[in-house]
Amino acid sequence: MGNHVVARKRGRHLQTSEPAPKGAARLSSAPRTFRPDIEGLRAIAVLLVVLDHAGVPGLQGGYVGVDVFFVVSGFLITGLLLKNAERGGRISILGFYARRARRILPAATLVLAVTVISSFALIGGSRAARTAEDGLWAALFASNFREISQGTDYWASNLPQSPLQHYWSLAIEEQFYLFWPAAMIAVAAIGRRVPLHMRLAFLLAVTIAASLAWSVYATTENASAAYFSPLTRAWELAAGAILAVLTPAIMRLPVLLAAVTSVSGLIAIAAASLTLDEFTRYPGSAAILPVVGTVLVIIGGTIAPKRGAEVLLQWGPLQWLGKLSYSLYLWHWPVLILAAASLGTELTMIAGLALVGVALALSVVTFKYVEFPARNSSWLKARRPSISVAFGAALVALSLGLTSILVSVLPKPSPTDNYDDFPVARGSDLPTADEVAKAVVDGVNAAGWTPEPPVGRFLFNRHACVRGLDAPTGKVPCRYGDANGNGTMVVYGDSHAEMWADPLGVTATELGRHFEVFSMFSCPPADFSVYNARRKGDYPECKAFRAESLAKIEALNPSVVLISGQRQGTWLEKEGRPDKENTHAAWEQGLASTIKSLSAISDRVVVIGDIAYSEKDPQDCVTSNFDDVRRCHTPRSYAVDTEHNEMEKRVAEAGGAAYVDVVPWLCAQYLCPAVVSGFATHADAQHISTNYALWLRRSLAEAAALLP
Repeated sequence: MGNHVVARKRGRHLQTSEPAPKGAARLSSAPRTFRPDIEGLRAIAVLLVVLDHAGVPGLQGGYVGVDVFFVVSGFLITGLLLKNAERGGRISILGFYARRARRILPAATLVLAVTVISSFALIGGSRAARTAEDGLWAALFASNFREISQGTDYWASNLPQSPLQHYWSLAIEEQFYLFWPAAMIAVAAIGRRVPLHMRLAFLLAVTIAASLAWSVYATTENASAAYFSPLTRAWELAAGAILAVLTPAIMRLPVLLAAVTSVSGLIAIAAASLTLDEFTRYPGSAAILPVVGTVLVIIGGTIAPKRGAEVLLQWGPLQWLGKLSYSLYLWHWPVLILAAASLGTELTMIAGLALVGVALALSVVTFKYVEFPARNSSWLKARRPSISVAFGAALVALSLGLTSILVSVLPKPSPTDNYDDFPVARGSDLPTADEVAKAVVDGVNAAGWTPEPPVGRFLFNRHACVRGLDAPTGKVPCRYGDANGNGTMVVYGDSHAEMWADPLGVTATELGRHFEVFSMFSCPPADFSVYNARRKGDYPECKAFRAESLAKIEALNPSVVLISGQRQGTWLEKEGRPDKENTHAAWEQGLASTIKSLSAISDRVVVIGDIAYSEKDPQDCVTSNFDDVRRCHTPRSYAVDTEHNEMEKRVAEAGGAAYVDVVPWLCAQYLCPAVVSGFATHADAQHISTNYALWLRRSLAEAAALLP
């Protein structure tokens, strides 16, 4: 979103009798002026997005409002460029970016600055630091690449949503417009025997075909990354652009088609918002419905602006909301996210709608005093385009300066990727299971947090051997200890198996044993078809990993195999969707099958039970509450899936495997403390920290009967 008003270019830059301004290129045969209603369509789009984010039931596909904005943006901006060419015969690149600077940057800069400062004031700690880092990317219109990198990083993808996440759509638009005006000029300069609108239409048609094809493929491979990619979204902006190019032909269509196309288009948009949901592989082919719907609405309005859906879109309240759509889009997300973060809870629909009202009020003020005055500034418009561009550059510099300062002063944990960087005590100096349980009880009432240990207090030890969608054939396995030692130990499973790799590896080294790790993100050891959230469908890499790992484990002839898997967020896959109802039964059967297979190739199998989860992000909460970390404790009723743990214990014992219950090392009777004996218990909401895992090393070794 972001391109919502067609700014007028001053006539003195467009008259063919004057010399062309520097950076301008001549165009000819531009299409006629058109004016379907756009404000109402913008209003529909922002309503879909905002109400979806507020939690209104039934609008789980409201995210298609962004696709509507993309089409509208391509239509308006291309139409503006062609209209300027029709009037003056030339396009000024500098003039184009001058209009973009006046239109986009003032409101975007204001919201970004207020959001970053509010994050510091309302939530503080590491989350405010991450918001400031997000602000750096947003200021450079690169938020979508930030989201792609965060999604690629398995651990970062578990972090709470950023209050600046919605800037990704502005980034995609500006990335498209970094190339599109220049592409138009280039097309105008070649092949002059062919009418310009045909050359542009051909280029756009190729762009649409290529981008859509890539979108379908990329969404199947990794829906999370595809969602934010400019390559998968370019066809949506191009779809709007080709409408502007083909406007003369559209205007010759029968007037009777106007109502049919516009109403059909509005129905398609509504159908997409009501039938798509969070589990839909998007954008991919699913984006065709809302994009085509928007195209049909624009075609209908171009044919006859007063018919069909245009009657609804020209309704006064929608027209008013359409004018506020850009500011409302900018404000609604940080208002919702910061409110939820400061309250420490998920928002109800009523609370969400009330906060949307707050965002709407902020939008009115922003539109009246920032957006509209800057866009229509007579002082800026009367001067050279370079002045407006410089004005925009100053706003970007302001955003970068503010966010850079906050990034430098806000607290951030010290990263480490090597378990050797962590303080590792001798096993005999570490607490027993009973001593750990007592420390957990004491941790419930401990208020302040001591400064030790200083290294990587929240971090999970990430090894290059862990597989995932981005490394399905990574450096597997990880090896510890003596390759020729007296016996081999293996840990096998998902990230929760990797979570115990460091303490098990150190133990194996002390015992003179060989130890190897076989782990893959989101791929539990229980043998069933797993739903992959990033792909939004099946997870064939997980199946391949299991088969390969079992074969390698068999070749190692280990004396003991330890397995562990993450229950929270793991679901059975059925027909490309998560089957939550049948996951428990599938896990039970799959775990029994895995234990049977491993028992045939190893002397002992040990199931390390599931952990207690944290209700709040530990980094965000603890770094904001150093004085009283009790605010970050998690109720045991939330943290522990008792039914699942009892099932795993029952299946393990029935299959002749040992079972290690780790919950007493994390929870007292009613609460699970965020800090125990000076250690942050969790790296994130779903994994314990490496320091804490190492501190539990003796308890784990004794419980799993690994010690002689």
